[in-house]
Amino acid sequence: MSYRYQRTGALSDLDDSIANAQKAVELTPEGSPDLPSYLNNLGIGLSSRYQRLGSLSDLDDSIANTKKAVELTPEGSPDLPSSLNNLGNSLSDRYQRTGSLSDLDDSIVNTNKAVELTPEWSPDLPCYLNNLSNALSDRYQRTGSLSDLDDSIANTNKAVELTREGSPDLPIYLNSLGKSLSYRLARFAWSFEQFGRFLVIPLPTHRRIVRLRRQHCQHKKGG
Repeated sequence: MSYRYQRTGALSDLDDSIANAQKAVELTPEGSPDLPSYLNNLGIGLSSRYQRLGSLSDLDDSIANTKKAVELTPEGSPDLPSSLNNLGNSLSDRYQRTGSLSDLDDSIVNTNKAVELTPEWSPDLPCYLNNLSNALSDRYQRTGSLSDLDDSIANTNKAVELTREGSPDLPIYLNSLGKSLSYRLARFAWSFEQFGRFLVIPLPTHRRIVRLRRQHCQHKKGG
């Protein structure tokens, strides 16, 4: 059903997919090794419906189900990176909706773990790297942390390097890289402007500099 929705865009197909995934989760015992996969699939469906309709309850349910999928997936499972990435995506979506920085932080933690657990030869790695880069770029825009911006650029650059020429994903990654590089250029331009302003400010005499430094040191001792 979900594949048909991706093909046709019919909302009824997506609704049926979610209903069937929900029933599969309800009928599967807690200890079943299949449950994490069913939970992840349900989370994906709910996330897709959120993208279509904008219902925050769908997004909240997507996060809850995917988070449970992550919790129930054993370390070393090949399914774990996918669930971590999906959880990171939904948390990032909720950050975009609510502005909750804790959601963005959690998104970065989960997507970073997906990247760490994915081997270099995996075709999924460039996608995970790009998702991580976008979340780091969002946090840079929120907090101004230059390390986040540098990490964003490094991750997208790696995604580009790992993606073959002709891939339909390559323009997406190149666009992300260009966006982050433009932020760093703007940051550099701002710093250069501030430095230029400093150059035209009359500098104090040597005697004045010594006096200011002494006052600063005395203030620190008094504190």
